[in-house]
Amino acid sequence: QSSSTTDVTTVDTGIALYNDLEAFAQRFALLTMRYALASTSTIPTSSTTASTGTSSLSRDFATFPQMGQDECLWNGVTCNENGKVSRIDFSDSGLSGTIPPEMRLLQHLQVLDLSANQLHGTLPDEFYDLRSLQRLYLYHNQLEGTLSPYIGQWRELEYLHLSHNKFTGNIPRQLQSGTDWTRPLKYLNLYSNSLTGSIPENLRLSELYYFDVGRNNLQGTIPADMGNDFNSLRYLHIDHNRLSGSIPETIPPMGNGRLFSFFASHNFLSGRVPDNWVMFNKLVQYTLHENRFDELGENNCRFNVFAGGELCEFKADCNICSCNDIFCQRMCQDGN
Repeated sequence: QSSSTTDVTTVDTGIALYNDLEAFAQRFALLTMRYALASTSTIPTSSTTASTGTSSLSRDFATFPQMGQDECLWNGVTCNENGKVSRIDFSDSGLSGTIPPEMRLLQHLQVLDLSANQLHGTLPDEFYDLRSLQRLYLYHNQLEGTLSPYIGQWRELEYLHLSHNKFTGNIPRQLQSGTDWTRPLKYLNLYSNSLTGSIPENLRLSELYYFDVGRNNLQGTIPADMGNDFNSLRYLHIDHNRLSGSIPETIPPMGNGRLFSFFASHNFLSGRVPDNWVMFNKLVQYTLHENRFDELGENNCRFNVFAGGELCEFKADCNICSCNDIFCQRMCQDGN
């Protein structure tokens, strides 16, 4: 009996010790994160708090919580029923620091929103160890460097919004689905960075409904397999790059013909604009101007609201804008 009691006590002690270590790691990661994200210019002292122009939100963020306060009660931090941090929202908080590698300790984190700050530096490799992430919002910062191939470890990720930063390098092909599993990514926004290379082929993102890589420095052609594999796509934005070649005929019927928005302007695309659309009452925004096309397929004119469509915005270069409708007349009224 005494031996059995000792074994149970040992197990209970081991569990308690593990829980204590995990709780310590969580608190350590959050404290390190708060310190790294807040620049020294926003950390108030007793002599400067009243006189500086630092916002109350920034002052609150940079001031460490009281000793012993549960981190689940901190502003911007949400925990699950087991007391594990599952969501962090420090968006629009006047932060100008960096993202620390210690964040890897927050293994239950599902949502991270650090958008609309002035964060700088790179994403450390350890950051990609947050394998429970489902939503990541880092847009409108000054983050730089490349996106690591380790991004493929985010197999639960559904929303990735990194627009308006300074990221360079290629779009990692590790964002693709596996051969025997589908990546649940629904929203991918890399707009307004400095990404180079081409749009990867064979991504097989069948759950994706929003794809925006506009305003980068991408080259190469539009992968034809996007039209076949992006079954749920509604928004395709590839404008303001250096893409060349023609628009594949797989693009008009992509997303089961339910594409809402297609931005392809300001590239070096050429040839004939395909018109094998499945539905003509779905597309709302359609921009093709500032390219090198030599022909516009006549069915592209059927999106006009007067022809049964719902198109609100259509732009094409006047040398191919052959639709006898309000869009072409407005753009090319001077005959240019």
